[in-house]
This record gives sequence, structure tokens and C-alpha cells, in this order.
Amino acid sequence: MTSSMSKVLKTVFTDIETLAQDCRFKDCQHQSEPDCAVRAAIDAGSLTPERLADFNKLAIEADYSQLSAREIEQAKVKRLMGSLKTRLTKQN
Repeated sequence: MTSSMSKVLKTVFTDIETLAQDCRFKDCQHQSEPDCAVRAAIDAGSLTPERLADFNKLAIEADYSQLSAREIEQAKVKRLMGSLKTRLTKQN
């Protein structure tokens, strides 16, 4: 992610950035990691799932903005496979 885009995300989503500081893992993706402060806030009702979805969407777009078309496709496949793996793990 470019530093200017990162600054914009941190400015617009200060609530998520502040909560994320209390996550157990510094690279928390706020999906299914243990002790995720962002997920805890959603469960408590102090943060909406839509707000996190908006944050994630913009973060992904920022990541893609610096990639070539081929790199974007590779990143999408990698993200899809990770999502599929997570779903399969949750089913078991």
C-alpha cells in the first residue's frame, strides 16, 4: 500500500486503526484470528460489519493500485484461495 493511501485510510478509519492496536497480532486481518479487538467491537455492537468491509475494500484497492495487471490477478487468486481455505477450516 502506498504511504499516501495508508495515511488516508488511517485518517478516515481512525476507529478501526485504534481498535487494531489492541489486536493480539500486529498483522491481524480481522477475520478469524484469536483476540482480535476489531472483531470484538463488531460482536459488542460498537463497530458495524459494514464499516470493516468498507475498510477492507479500500485497503485491497490501495494494495492493487501499485501492481501490474498480472500481479493483480495473482493477488486475487491468492486471496481467493486463502478465503476458501478459511471457509473449509470453519466447516470442520
